[in-house]
Amino acid sequence: MKTIFFKKNEPKEGYTSLVSKENTYLNDLEIGRLRLGKKGDKFSGQTKNHELLLEVLIGTCDITTKHNDSVKKFQSIGNRKNVFDSEPDSVLIGPNTEFDIFCTSESIDILMPKVLLPEDSSNYEPVIIKSKNVEIYEIGQGNFQRTVRVILGGDGPAKRLRGGETINEKGQWSSWPRHSFDEHPELAKEFEEFFLYFTNPKDGYALQRADGTFSDGEFREQTQLVRNGDYAILPLGDHPIVAAPDTKVLYVWYYISPIPKIYPKWAEDHGEYA
Repeated sequence: MKTIFFKKNEPKEGYTSLVSKENTYLNDLEIGRLRLGKKGDKFSGQTKNHELLLEVLIGTCDITTKHNDSVKKFQSIGNRKNVFDSEPDSVLIGPNTEFDIFCTSESIDILMPKVLLPEDSSNYEPVIIKSKNVEIYEIGQGNFQRTVRVILGGDGPAKRLRGGETINEKGQWSSWPRHSFDEHPELAKEFEEFFLYFTNPKDGYALQRADGTFSDGEFREQTQLVRNGDYAILPLGDHPIVAAPDTKVLYVWYYISPIPKIYPKWAEDHGEYA
């Protein structure tokens, strides 16, 4: 049986596929992680019929893209030594594009979510999303107040992929109350979501609930203790997460959905949440 919760992968050189249709209930969303271990290391790829985000977790790199005769170069991408310190740098790459990543720091750690696009999708130029352009929201109130960093929101620039980071202070909840579109289980086949968890301190933990319908149409309910580096796929339904009383939690999230989430100043304004 396929699972929804995954324990941390031990760091290794190169690209690792974390979740895909091969090992989960996902169909169109796939998440990979790239680690390059020294300055000068290189990784090359091709997006084919996907759009791809390169979110630099740790370290610095140069990225070159090539589509037909158009070559774009992005230098010094990545600006943090700790995911809790600041917002990330990212580069969004459209379909049918070749790319090269060059490590320019001692090492680099990059998350690489990609989503399948329809065959008739048009190509688009690569887009850099610098840390200063990441949208920051304080969502909720009381014991479910949290900070949301939106990299790819409902208004693009990606065609399907949405992504960002959420930070729970010690003992705080997030993904609560439930999103308004969680009331529509008929949308489940079009909804896919991924979380990757980081904790401060590193030996801290959080509790993640997953209670809803997955893209295969089946309802599943499970609650899991998650630690630094663990990851999961989430259903259309309830998936609140609470940080332990002594732990600050940051989770990176990516999703695809026919209805975008909205990030108002106060969570109760719209009934749609991070």
